[in-house]
Amino acid sequence: MGDEGLRFLLAQVRPFSWVEGPGDLPLPMAAIPLMASFDGWFTDPDEPDAFQAMLRRRVEGLKVDLLSEPDPEEVIARWRRVRELRFSTRPEPVSTSALILGMAPESLAPALSERAGAAYRAASAVLRPTRFRYSLYLGLRKEVVPVGMGDHAIFCARDDEPVEGVNCLLISLSAEDQSGVAPEGCRAMTVSADLPLAEAADPGALDARAREMLTRVKELVPFLERYLEVLHIPRPGPVGQDNPLPVDATPAVFAGDPGAARLPTFGGMGVHLPHRNAFYAGRASMPALGIEGEVLSGMVVDRLVKAVLPRKR
Repeated sequence: MGDEGLRFLLAQVRPFSWVEGPGDLPLPMAAIPLMASFDGWFTDPDEPDAFQAMLRRRVEGLKVDLLSEPDPEEVIARWRRVRELRFSTRPEPVSTSALILGMAPESLAPALSERAGAAYRAASAVLRPTRFRYSLYLGLRKEVVPVGMGDHAIFCARDDEPVEGVNCLLISLSAEDQSGVAPEGCRAMTVSADLPLAEAADPGALDARAREMLTRVKELVPFLERYLEVLHIPRPGPVGQDNPLPVDATPAVFAGDPGAARLPTFGGMGVHLPHRNAFYAGRASMPALGIEGEVLSGMVVDRLVKAVLPRKR
């Protein structure tokens, strides 16, 4: 399997993966926001972000000082290490052993030297998506669903073609007893393909891709037209602040060009920043993992920071 196929399969499978969090949170990461909402029963109900409030209480329980400061005015670095931070609210610079960013690295660029700022902007540029997930939505009679097919399946139609694009589809089915999703006696099917972002705003290209995707599905479900009750093909729409994606489809999966992809971060920017003691922990670190990647990046940075901090004798 080539780089294209590997990148596609990882991007499709990873949203369904689980990881374990800290020792006291042996949960799939997707459950943490729900846990935070329950945790909010013991706090001010007017708190704007229950998840953030939960984390703040845990940090305070570690006897760590939390300071509310604006973005630093200047980052002083020597020998590729951040040494001090200058804030407008403090007369003296703050000495720094390690710097962890939760915001986009390029937002720190104005406080850096010209050369370092360019390096941080380049780190953020990795996140510019080159591909997106395009989905068709079908409702078909349940008797034509292949026997033994799971709720999620990856269908590679032809062995003699690359494992990418419309030749490799992610097919998701609604549960048989899931009412309200499909008409009675039917199953809802979502068919997704990994396509170049350049095709997103071209109605002709998307229509052609949709026809190709349906042709592939017919190889799995012969005589599809006879059993098709619903077919929705998303069309391009105006791109704006309220609609950042050019297509009304499932959210884009960040996946860089195969040559630039850095496994196992799956097209994200990873956790390392240009300075040796600066790290990034956030959703852009491993975007294909969703909220799991956000938490996992924090766990990785925790270990890295402990490695760079001076040890107490």
